[in-house]
Amino acid sequence: MKKSKAEKITKFLFYFYLTLLILFVIIIFKLITINTEAIDFDKKDKSEKGFELFYQVYKFPLYLIAASIPILGILVTLLRYYQFDRQFEINKNIFKMAQLK
Repeated sequence: MKKSKAEKITKFLFYFYLTLLILFVIIIFKLITINTEAIDFDKKDKSEKGFELFYQVYKFPLYLIAASIPILGILVTLLRYYQFDRQFEINKNIFKMAQLK
């Protein structure tokens, strides 16, 4: 069966959003790392103070990743719905052909 236009758009949005999100977060991490002197990567501080500093510096990219999880979940649910709908139509046609025999 042919894919519907809505299914194609949803699939495109899913992969486009995921790719854009990954690239955006990588770029933000790099820009923060290059332009900050707060974190010295040669001396990794694994204490509570070091973790707090890491969190304060990288707060925005971490929130961005966390906020994207529900959006990706919605897109995955839409893709699953379109796939189920297409499989249902295929099974309905198979059942009709079996009844004719």
